[in-house]
Amino acid sequence: MNVEVCSSIKSVEYAFKYVYKGHDKQVVHIDPDGGEPIINEIKRYQDARYISPPEAMWRIYRFLLSQIHPFIMALHLHLPSQQLVRFLDNDNMTDIVAREKDKSSMLTDFFDMNKKYKIARVNNILHPTFRKAATERGLIENDDNLSECLKEASLFQFPGALRRLFATILIFCEPGDVHKLWDDHFNSLSEDYRQQCESVERVQAMVLMDIGIFLQSMGKDLGEFDLPMLNTTINLEFGGYHEVLEEYSIVVEDEHLLAKDSLNPDQKTAYDEIMRHVDHNLPCFPRFVLVV
Repeated sequence: MNVEVCSSIKSVEYAFKYVYKGHDKQVVHIDPDGGEPIINEIKRYQDARYISPPEAMWRIYRFLLSQIHPFIMALHLHLPSQQLVRFLDNDNMTDIVAREKDKSSMLTDFFDMNKKYKIARVNNILHPTFRKAATERGLIENDDNLSECLKEASLFQFPGALRRLFATILIFCEPGDVHKLWDDHFNSLSEDYRQQCESVERVQAMVLMDIGIFLQSMGKDLGEFDLPMLNTTINLEFGGYHEVLEEYSIVVEDEHLLAKDSLNPDQKTAYDEIMRHVDHNLPCFPRFVLVV
């Protein structure tokens, strides 16, 4: 595949020259009537700016030239107990620690105000995380596109594939409200298990077990997400090792099942011998080499 990228510094100049060129300017020189004009290169080429009467009056009365709504202040982010500490070279380390130990930063004060004042809440509801509060306020992207993805996939995918997709979304898409995503799509995620079992708790446990297997294969765990707790006391119908459960969730297409009918005689002999050992749990002997 041949990929070409067309780029030029002219495109950057075109995009940004109007931002950095400043106000409109004009070099003007007025000569008196009569006589030979006197050329003063210093005055001719001085950097001048024209201000119209409305702009001059606006600035004289000190009206606001710009404003931000809503008002935004940049907060210096830091991990817990890892804010910046300022000290002089000759300060004693013990004094520095004692002085800064109980000091708060702008970020920690912001968190404390959100806990105390109702104005920091969304519709008078105190949310458990700042991400959820920001999502409810509309400051960050919601999970509508992820929900639509699962809804569309449920039209043509089997529940096992949907559970794999759900786990993939948890890992790579970082949904803001995992529990709501779970509640909205639980029926489609558990459709096959609900046909086999009437117990809601068992069905939920089996779905969580499947999702947990997919998460573990990607280095994560169910406990890292806002999902219902897995009831380990329930005797699952498909109990077994994680690898076996994952194999059970694989959907085998009909063309793969019918592939044995297209084997040549040598391949058919090898296939029958292998399946005989599998079906009768016989020990395996390296008698055949299967060439595909």
